[in-house]
Amino acid sequence: MRRRGRDRSGGAEKAAEILFALTLRGEGGSVDEVVVTDADEVVYRCCEAGARPFIECLPSTRRDIDSFLWRVERLDLARWKRTQGGAGASGPGSWHVAFQSRTGWVMASGSGEHPEWWGEMCRLVERVSGKALG
Repeated sequence: MRRRGRDRSGGAEKAAEILFALTLRGEGGSVDEVVVTDADEVVYRCCEAGARPFIECLPSTRRDIDSFLWRVERLDLARWKRTQGGAGASGPGSWHVAFQSRTGWVMASGSGEHPEWWGEMCRLVERVSGKALG
């Protein structure tokens, strides 16, 4: 997964590697998304149905991002996929998480009931982004 971004030195654009992405879809068609990149930034995007999205780039430190990714990896999201069969979801109330672990991409998604690690995941995302999740 790649995202276009501007080099911190003000130079030409380079592709920033996405390390983590969380998408939440609300009942009324709203979407909240948090993306963490290797360019030491956290991007928060929210959009109500039919409205223009609000996008905020939040600078972070490499140390904070590494700590965040280490804690996310310890949640063992792959276990959720193994026990729930990996069925995706995209409707209202659905969620999707993807992150780059040491062994490759780990993805988990669902709708309705959240896995046992959901509360801790939200706390970690809120800590790195400064944004409260629904």
